[in-house]
Amino acid sequence: MNSNIEAQIDRFKIGFPFINLDRPAVIGDGILSFSESEIESLISFYDRINKDFKILKFVPASGAATRMFKDLFAGINELENGKSLNTGAKKFIDNLSSFVFYRELQELLENIEDAIANSNQTTIQLIILKTLLAAEGLGFGIKPKGAIPFHKVNGIGETPVYDHLLEGISYASLGNKVQIHFTISNEHEELFNELVDKYLRHFPSVDFNIHFSNQLEETNTVAVNSDNVPVKIEGEFFMRPAGHGALLENLNTLQADLVFVKNIDNVVKPNLEPENSRYKKLLGGLLLKKKKEIFQLLEELELGNFEAASNFVKEELGLHMDNVEELQLFLNRPIRVCGMVENTGEPGGGPFWVRNNNGKVSLQIVEKAQIDTSNSEQKEILQRSTHFNPVDLACWVTDYKGNAFDLLKYRDDETGFITEKSFRGETIKAMELPGLWNGAMADWITFFVEVPLQTFNPVKTVLDLLKPNHLD
Repeated sequence: MNSNIEAQIDRFKIGFPFINLDRPAVIGDGILSFSESEIESLISFYDRINKDFKILKFVPASGAATRMFKDLFAGINELENGKSLNTGAKKFIDNLSSFVFYRELQELLENIEDAIANSNQTTIQLIILKTLLAAEGLGFGIKPKGAIPFHKVNGIGETPVYDHLLEGISYASLGNKVQIHFTISNEHEELFNELVDKYLRHFPSVDFNIHFSNQLEETNTVAVNSDNVPVKIEGEFFMRPAGHGALLENLNTLQADLVFVKNIDNVVKPNLEPENSRYKKLLGGLLLKKKKEIFQLLEELELGNFEAASNFVKEELGLHMDNVEELQLFLNRPIRVCGMVENTGEPGGGPFWVRNNNGKVSLQIVEKAQIDTSNSEQKEILQRSTHFNPVDLACWVTDYKGNAFDLLKYRDDETGFITEKSFRGETIKAMELPGLWNGAMADWITFFVEVPLQTFNPVKTVLDLLKPNHLD
């Protein structure tokens, strides 16, 4: 047993400490809010100066679509066992013609149309669900979410990959050049390459630089049983992907100054994209403004002038520092601007002021699993939160002298997760690294800004495609 696995087993035994919430980040205390004129000014600022930097759009896209079709898989099992369809699967069947992949499904079902016509309702429903999900049909059940058609373009269903290329042109372009990086599973690389090759023909005047990477196997973590004994398969340790926090390794290798981070499934139909992209430019504009201020302060600190830097840290980030070296160390870090939307009950991390072991507070994105809800004070702070994080980030990853930061140095390793999973009918425990936008960026300079709820349109289940911002 190597030392890394031993350390992971020890971590399972002791667990991860809970986050110590100081207070929720709200408008006026941790979350910035701008008027329409201020938004336009920041967008204009972004458009004016972004040409001076390397811009990258970073899209975590390795997630399988299995959870997206959870109700439909359950529906197959129900029908095969003589039970009625669950509510989600029934709603899917009832609204089948509204989905952009309906035509594809129809084409596959044409050959067995007679069989369907002579079948009872249960058989018809089974045929539809299996044709959609199985490898011998459309294969949606085994494809990554990024390869599932979401929206119609010229009457044809296109995938989120197309939507992200469109977004890249809108807010991540330098002239006609657009750089996009997708993190994908190794087994889906050929599929993503095919999609990209197809979509590039839609944009002949755009010089796309599109590249992929896989989540590194060396970031996988060992699974254990309820007694914290490692699970083995044929004598080998059962290693599992360690969540999106592992993608920090991927991000750390990329050549860029400004990086936009956005999940693969958070897209809208193309006619709504321009309005949504305005708010990405807002994040970018605010980031570039704050970066400019911070870099000027670092140059002043080199001359021994610390008053302006001390005031900035106090007013902008709620900290008290009067020492030149301390200020230099604090301000020379990666910077992120995170969009925050009003909390409507969606799952996901929220913005909080967090107090660390040395008593200092900082802005952090915190998942509910990191909070001790048995503690009445912590639970009350959680209940007072007003916003949540839709994974909408603009990041600056080079220092004021143009050198790339080693992002791994700014991760808080004490903010990982332990979750329970089912494996071969038994409950096992799995470990996730600090989340990419949670503990993996814990020591970044952080700014939160309110963005409209319309910018958050995730497709977590297939029924989300029936919502207005997706429906054709």
